[in-house]
Amino acid sequence: REAVRATGAAAPDGAHLAAAMLSASQTMGAGASCADGDAARAATAPGVSTSAVAREQRAEALTYAHQFQMFAMRASVLSNELADTHQQLEGAKVKVGTAGAVLAHLSADVEAARAQLEAAQRELEVVTAQEAEQAGKMEELRAREAELAAQADMIARALDPLRAEMDKARLLALSLDPTVDLDDGGGVADGDANRRELASAGGGPAR
Repeated sequence: REAVRATGAAAPDGAHLAAAMLSASQTMGAGASCADGDAARAATAPGVSTSAVAREQRAEALTYAHQFQMFAMRASVLSNELADTHQQLEGAKVKVGTAGAVLAHLSADVEAARAQLEAAQRELEVVTAQEAEQAGKMEELRAREAELAAQADMIARALDPLRAEMDKARLLALSLDPTVDLDDGGGVADGDANRRELASAGGGPAR
């Protein structure tokens, strides 16, 4: 009986409550057996009335009833808490499923973006190589351009005095014989044109 009362006073919760209820039920069973034995002995013991035994049994029954109500109340609280926990668990499962779907979608997007990035990287490498090749060609063409420009300038510097000498020789030839044919590399010059050029140069009258 003392074990049952101590169990009730402790007011256990959760797993401790289940263990306490099991212990209490065992203790109560043992106590009930002892109470039956005590009651039987009290009934047969001299000087003990039947009403006294009944009052003692009634008091013990009320104690057990109080313990039962206490356990029932705590069991009801835990049952409600368990139901709430199950409801929250179902909500958590739904959220986990939704989060998993979003994660899968994002993972697919990441893979697609990674593939596009790799393709863009390969394309970048190709066009970068082409750009470098074209830049090399550009440098070669610029060098050739500069070379040809220098060559043209050198030829022009060499040609200018030669043309001056050609003009001088032509004028001298025409001054001596206006009918002489002069070939400058483009064909035989016209005699009349030579005479007119000589006259305009002051080398003699045109005929």
